[in-house]
Amino acid sequence: MNGIDFGDWRNHASFVDAVFASQKQHAHAKLSLTLSLQSPGELLVASTEQVNAGDLGNAEVYFAVYENNLASSVDGGKNSGRNLSHNHVVRELIGPYPPDQHSFTLDAQWRQRNAGVVSFVQDRKTGQVLQALDRHFCITE
Repeated sequence: MNGIDFGDWRNHASFVDAVFASQKQHAHAKLSLTLSLQSPGELLVASTEQVNAGDLGNAEVYFAVYENNLASSVDGGKNSGRNLSHNHVVRELIGPYPPDQHSFTLDAQWRQRNAGVVSFVQDRKTGQVLQALDRHFCITE
């Protein structure tokens, strides 16, 4: 959890307690993430990151472009013959970048999908996620 192995994940009460404890921690970074339609139909993703001074030296910024409502048919194993649904499937991982302002453009096919982008700042030494932000692609012309 939060970049750290959580071996007791099967213990529901312990897991819930850990999630609530994690949510009480102050963010180590401040993110903004905007999406805008560009010509000819490309999607511009722009992000601004501000990282606390004590975390700045090891901070790296990533973007994960994901897609929802995917399905797969299973031909073997314990799920043989089943159709499985999948959400938040990472299709493209972009980074690492140093904290600052970043932008990149996705081609037009992405705004037609049930997809979105996550921006997150991670400590490269500890794996701790300092802050994360998610935006769904709900852009119309």
